[in-house]
Amino acid sequence: MSKTILITGSGSGYGKLIAKALSEEGHGVIATMEITDDKSREAADELRSTPNIEVINIDLNSEKSIAENVGKIIHKYGAIDILINDAEVASMGLLEANSITQ
Repeated sequence: MSKTILITGSGSGYGKLIAKALSEEGHGVIATMEITDDKSREAADELRSTPNIEVINIDLNSEKSIAENVGKIIHKYGAIDILINDAEVASMGLLEANSITQ
C-alpha cells in the first residue's frame, strides 16, 4: 500500500537518497528543503524530475513556514502517513536546554 511520506532535509545526503528510494517503491514523497542557492535549486530540480516526488521549500527555523507548509500538505494529501526528520541541526550541549529559536 502506497504511503504519503514527508522527509525533511531532502536537499542532500541521506534525505535525498531516502526520497528517491521511497519514490521508486511507489510512495508519494514530499521532499522538504530550504532552497537558498544554486546547489539547493539543482537538488530541488533533480527531485522534482523524479516520479512521485513533490518538493516543498520550507524554512525549519521558522514556525510560521512549518505551520503553513504542513497545513498545505495535509490539505492536499489528507494526511502524512510517515515523517522522516533528516534535516541537519548542529548544536553544542543538551538539546533539551535549547529554545525553539536556537
